[in-house]
Amino acid sequence: MKKIIQSLSFLLILLFGFIMIGLTINNAFSSQSEMNFVSPYVVLSSLKSNKNVILVNVLGDKIPFNLDCENSLNTKSFTKDEFENYLSYNNLKKTDLIILYCASWSCGAAKKYYLQLEKRGLDMNKIYDYKGAIHEWSSYSLLFPNTYKMKNIKTKKPANTEELIKLVKDTKHTYLLKDEKQSKHKIVAELSNLSNLSNL
Repeated sequence: MKKIIQSLSFLLILLFGFIMIGLTINNAFSSQSEMNFVSPYVVLSSLKSNKNVILVNVLGDKIPFNLDCENSLNTKSFTKDEFENYLSYNNLKKTDLIILYCASWSCGAAKKYYLQLEKRGLDMNKIYDYKGAIHEWSSYSLLFPNTYKMKNIKTKKPANTEELIKLVKDTKHTYLLKDEKQSKHKIVAELSNLSNLSNL
């Protein structure tokens, strides 16, 4: 009887060990923190403040425009490559906030980069995503040109009306989501097919 109890104890310890190893491996490959989001108002305030906020256009190589505003004080508006260079000589301890953005709310580039930064051990409590991103900001720039701006990364000049319209058009494709057009909810599929977004 004693041998049976010892064998069962050994098996339980072994099983517990395997469970713990499995949980450790699962945690190593999953996101430790949820990505937080900020509104355009927080982004606008970040641009107008002297807080140590870094804005990162993760698609800067494809969409060479940074978010900007009238009377901006913030000089830390980077592309992903510029931010990577910045990270090579800064530990971000004095950084108040990092805002990532990509094309639009349905673009996954900011989330993908967030997960890469998380795996590298950065303080993820400081890193947020502006979901509206370039599409929303360029739309606001057309509607409220005295407040919202887009700055050309190469020329450092504000985007003109034609460039803003092109940005809105080029980033709207992510709003034409296949899963809406093929939704099991008939009304969603029907409404997504009725909209004519090609004539922005």
